[in-house]
Amino acid sequence: MGTIYPILNIIGISLRKDNAFQSKSLAFISANSGWDSYLKLLTETQFLIWLKNSIVISIAVTILGVALASTSAYALSRYKFKGRQLGMTSLLTTQMFPATMLLLPFFIILSKLGLINSYLGLVIIYSSTALPFCIWQMKGFYDTIP
Repeated sequence: MGTIYPILNIIGISLRKDNAFQSKSLAFISANSGWDSYLKLLTETQFLIWLKNSIVISIAVTILGVALASTSAYALSRYKFKGRQLGMTSLLTTQMFPATMLLLPFFIILSKLGLINSYLGLVIIYSSTALPFCIWQMKGFYDTIP
């Protein structure tokens, strides 16, 4: 019940009318609940376009991330080569910097490439920031395989 209550509470709050947000009631669904907010979301905004954009970007980043991280992690896990330890240390070090430090360099690079406001620009940004973590995680997995 402890894990279900927050979910039910969120659903109940989303069904409330505009004037019921300040209510202190613990009831999941109040008497004046309705689907008006959802109808307004779907008819008066571009929510479905935003949802499609998010899904397209997340699928592209996932496919690219798994493809690149699995091959890199496998090589780092199975093969002994010069610079391997330095590569792993570099991957770990990149995770120590806050993402906001990369905003300006990413913007400059993407603007010079003409990729501002494009799917490809977002895929490059998301993939490059997620890849070190993905490689680190997959290397740990490959290390456990005999």
